[in-house]
Amino acid sequence: MAARIIPLRPPRGAPLDPYRTPATYQVSAPRPRSWRRRVVGTLVTLVALAGLTALVVVLLDRSPASAPEPPPAVAPTPTAGLTWQRVQGVYFPVSATDGPTRIDGQLVAGFAETDLGAALAAVHIVYRASAAPGPAVFGPALREQVVGPGAADLAQAVAAEYAQARDSSGLPDGAPLGEGTATFLGYRVADLPGGNRDVQVVERAPDENGVAQIYAFDVVLTRVDGDWKVVAPASGTWNTAFSRLPAVPQDMVAFTPASPDGGA
Repeated sequence: MAARIIPLRPPRGAPLDPYRTPATYQVSAPRPRSWRRRVVGTLVTLVALAGLTALVVVLLDRSPASAPEPPPAVAPTPTAGLTWQRVQGVYFPVSATDGPTRIDGQLVAGFAETDLGAALAAVHIVYRASAAPGPAVFGPALREQVVGPGAADLAQAVAAEYAQARDSSGLPDGAPLGEGTATFLGYRVADLPGGNRDVQVVERAPDENGVAQIYAFDVVLTRVDGDWKVVAPASGTWNTAFSRLPAVPQDMVAFTPASPDGGA
């Protein structure tokens, strides 16, 4: 992934920092749109954020006889008009209209209330709230741009991973953990009640053998004070947000133009 996140407890044999080094993840089965089934599990977290108790009951009681989701009529329209900014060796997509449109200290903010705005917020916030950029960045990001019951545990996990990675690499305290190797390809978005979004960002990165693989991370975003915030994984670690895909999803919306280091 373009700079990939550091899990609190990576799988045995997996390298420490999937933002900068190959990582080993279980390959997700090619089930069309199956990632959207995570919506039901996420609604429990969103109840506290958006008062959605009644909607949760309705969704969980839905009969198996409900009408199936219709297939997409046409291929998704590529995202146009992006520029790319290089951060720690990874190119990040930026839109003049959908964000980020402002810099707040070490953070970027100002993401539009659109699917693209939510996807861009996921790309930028998840990176800044990981151990990779160092505590001067992940500290403010975790405090100001990550919400939900798992936020406190996530902050502890990221700090612990940073300390472990810094000690093993011999870097000075506060230094970033090095350059990333991922390339952001595109995204998929599902609507959630209350105007929230379930976002999957798709990327390409080398595995532990140096072979390029397709990875994804899934997060929920919620609108707070006119901007997108990331809902921390209930597990309290970014590790559960990442997975390896067998191929680029056919219904992915591609970032266009592609990343300078070889996008879609």
